[in-house]
Amino acid sequence: MHSKTKPVLAKSIETTPDALVLVMESGPVSIPWEKCSELLARASPVERARAKLSPSGYGIHWPLIDEDLAVGPLLEGNRAKTVTTTPSDIELSLFRDSSGPFTALLREGGIPFTPRTPRVGVMNSGYDLEIHSRDTPALATVICAFLKNRRSRKVIITTRDNTVIHAQGLSQPELERVIAQAKNLTVIETERDEAVPAAREPNA
Repeated sequence: MHSKTKPVLAKSIETTPDALVLVMESGPVSIPWEKCSELLARASPVERARAKLSPSGYGIHWPLIDEDLAVGPLLEGNRAKTVTTTPSDIELSLFRDSSGPFTALLREGGIPFTPRTPRVGVMNSGYDLEIHSRDTPALATVICAFLKNRRSRKVIITTRDNTVIHAQGLSQPELERVIAQAKNLTVIETERDEAVPAAREPNA
């Protein structure tokens, strides 16, 4: 009797700017677009987002670029890595005069974010944003640059298990490990940097 290999099936799929996410029985798995196929590596975000998982969960079709891929080969051939940082967004609270300098560093690092409803009723209360990235090396670089040689600046990280960690004194690798588990960043500037314009409501 010949035994058949059980096909590898996905429960659902998601698309992000950086990767295709396969939701498997064992958990979500992320595959960078450049490791999916040449067509997907060159495709636009809109073309990538129009992905359709087959009813069986075996294959994925991208109608706008006429691309078809099977889940099993994607996992095996592209050496996918398991996602350990979900959800992808991180809440960011900016206080005092931190808004201008920190959002400028986010833009320089190519880290996407969107403003949330401004806090009102408290002087210098600041703004709330959402960071739409789990690029931990890039976020760690931004935090290190913001804190560098400035005692008046603080970054406080709250992890998903509600552990509160101060970023000051952490090395970049240590920051990357903490950011991977972060749900909120609180950024504080207690003294205005004269070289930076006064804080204004940030726009993505």
